[in-house]
Amino acid sequence: MANASLQVVYRAIITDAASAWWGFTTKDDRQRLEAIIRRGKRTDLCSSEDHPALAELVERADDELFD
Repeated sequence: MANASLQVVYRAIITDAASAWWGFTTKDDRQRLEAIIRRGKRTDLCSSEDHPALAELVERADDELFD
């Protein structure tokens, strides 16, 4: 699979999964989730330059869902 396709899949999985249970996470959980994003950037699963913080991704997903 092309790198761009992998990035789209990675972002979709992270955003959709996090949106489902974000309200149940603690501060420590959120830090662990941000670590997953950092690892994804290191391994080129997500592009470093345009990938926002996970909290912002979840907020955007919620806004799109409820608009």
